Amino acid sequence: MTVSQPEGKETGENLSSISARFVRFIENINFWPLITIFVGSAILQNLCLDQIRNNGGGGKDTVHLLTFAANALGNLLVGFLPARKPWFKCHWRRALIPSAVDLVSQVLIQFGVVLAGAQIFTILYNSCIVWSVVLAFVFLKTRFSWWQIAAITVVIVGVGMKSFVNTASGSNSLILGTILILCGCLMHSLTNIINEYYIKRYDFPPTRLAGFTGLYSIIAYAVYFIAWSSWRIQEQIVDEIHANDSTVSWVALWYFLFTLANFLHAAGFFLLLSRIGNVGTAITKGLKTGTYVFISHAIYCSSNDKYCVFPLDRWQRTLTLLSAILSIAGVIAYGYSTKKYNQAKAEKEKSKIVDDGQGV
Repeated sequence: MTVSQPEGKETGENLSSISARFVRFIENINFWPLITIFVGSAILQNLCLDQIRNNGGGGKDTVHLLTFAANALGNLLVGFLPARKPWFKCHWRRALIPSAVDLVSQVLIQFGVVLAGAQIFTILYNSCIVWSVVLAFVFLKTRFSWWQIAAITVVIVGVGMKSFVNTASGSNSLILGTILILCGCLMHSLTNIINEYYIKRYDFPPTRLAGFTGLYSIIAYAVYFIAWSSWRIQEQIVDEIHANDSTVSWVALWYFLFTLANFLHAAGFFLLLSRIGNVGTAITKGLKTGTYVFISHAIYCSSNDKYCVFPLDRWQRTLTLLSAILSIAGVIAYGYSTKKYNQAKAEKEKSKIVDDGQGV
């Protein structure tokens, strides 16, 4: 889809020379450094979340949603990066739609985790890749080659294996929680489909769209914070941290790093969305799964067996290694097959133009 950008260019010319250069740098940043930021920040997100939860700061018992607020703040900060259009020239009403869908997704997932448990969420969250493919096919008319479909399948199998290993010893989940998580994953994928459509159809600057999403989420969280009648900071946050033999300052440090990781991840995500689309971005997350297997082994294996690459049970060891290998290999295969598919598509369109010209 080719999108004209007259309004963006006109706005860009009115920016100061430094800001204009920065805008061009952000929009044209090399692909592989951008992928590195996207995947690296996702790994940092996981590390921070593990530390926050292990130290009692994740709201497991009280559902204070601080992790949700930190994620929203990261998105909001992305909006302050220089862009071709200032905030007031963007369609803020239009941005309400993906923001509202994302908010519903967050609420469904959060309360689904409370009912069904984080272990079940780990499995079901991988359905986002499937939802992304289906929704892109239906709404964006995205078409895939058989090699791309095969690569997508490899990634899904890879991340699914790791999820199964992590949840093999988990307790039974409630049906309602499972349904909420699945619906939340569907809504999350739909949010990204809408974001991609806005970026390509309406020339919405990716960083501004991230900023509006974060802004509306922060407003919603502030309403929740104020209106929640049983909110007590001491009992719902501090006591839970102390119950896990940790300190508020230590948890606050991890929240700061988590917000920074969210900022980098959101920036990378929205910029990639304008380049490789929702499906490509979702598939790239498979790199996070494969890489995090080895990083979490180095950090947590000595204190928690579930993070070990080489657990005592042979079947767990085999599945964990296969998960990492398939997740990474699937992403590489998808990138290669997509490149070949796009080249073949471009050649076909070029030949069609030549044939049409000769027929005139």
